[in-house]
Amino acid sequence: KKGLLYCGSASYIIYLFHTTFEGFCKSIITKVLYIQSEEILFILGTLFIIGLGIIGPLCLNEVLKRNAITRFLFGLK
Repeated sequence: KKGLLYCGSASYIIYLFHTTFEGFCKSIITKVLYIQSEEILFILGTLFIIGLGIIGPLCLNEVLKRNAITRFLFGLK
């Protein structure tokens, strides 16, 4: 039961914030990476963007669960 509650709240936070983290990551990648090969840049960028789009909101979920106000605002238990 605890696992299902965690997955539910985590998936909700991922749904809300994944575009924010992905956009941030995409803007960083275009400024930092200077790779000549378009294919390698696309593959590395895609893996990093998708990874951060999942890992970032999961970390944010842990931070939001610590405060009573944010737990109430985001419906976390």
